[in-house]
Amino acid sequence: AAVVPQSQNSYNDTEAAFQSVCMTRNLKEQKIRRVVFASSMAVYPDGLVLAHEEHAQPGLYEYGKGKYAAESCLLNNTEGTTIVLRLPGLFGHPRRRGVLFNSAVALAKGVNPVLDSSLPQWAAMHVDDAAEICIRGLVASPKASMIMNAGYPERMSISASVSQLAALFGRTLDLPAP
Repeated sequence: AAVVPQSQNSYNDTEAAFQSVCMTRNLKEQKIRRVVFASSMAVYPDGLVLAHEEHAQPGLYEYGKGKYAAESCLLNNTEGTTIVLRLPGLFGHPRRRGVLFNSAVALAKGVNPVLDSSLPQWAAMHVDDAAEICIRGLVASPKASMIMNAGYPERMSISASVSQLAALFGRTLDLPAP
């Protein structure tokens, strides 16, 4: 559903954000009757402890701005319904990048992972769970378009998840609290 950032700098890639919005405009022009759009928690301002759907705004990063613009485009489609699923950061097989994967690799090598404090810090979700939520959205039959945050019932953060990974390796890390 987007050109996904692969590094800190790519969160501010204006061209990638524009390409992602163009993709959704193309969908809208094709008069697709139902769309399940995988959006992102990047549409929320940094520092929110509990994000509610109405707290979204264009954001600080181009990636979040692009996701927000794509949501707006699809939600304004009068030809059909859209389910916007705002997903947290994804991890798990077959993913081979990202903060959690790189942290696990570092810990396996006996090195302490370093979390970049300038990256947006939000919750995480396993890719299998995200796929299941997208499938549920696809088979749902809503009468109107809607936006839903997707996540686990527990409070979660990247630093807490990396701390749990460290514990699996018998290590304790001094990471900032979520």
